[in-house]
Amino acid sequence: MENCLDIDQRVEQFQNIIESPSFPCVGAKSALAKGNMEFVLARDLTSAWNDLKIHEALMAWAKRDLPEFRAGRIRRDARRV
Repeated sequence: MENCLDIDQRVEQFQNIIESPSFPCVGAKSALAKGNMEFVLARDLTSAWNDLKIHEALMAWAKRDLPEFRAGRIRRDARRV
């Protein structure tokens, strides 16, 4: 298990990158400034090691922030063709 200080430092480093004048994404800058950015630390994007942790965070976000998800108009098992 990672030390909380290590996690806090990694999040702070990422926030500093977003806040830097050379970072081009104004959407990320806005989300961070408004407190609408959450961080889920995982091993590697190409690894399945933290898939469940990431999935749980995405589901929590959807339930909290997407009214159509909360209302049940989006099915969890829906597939697009």
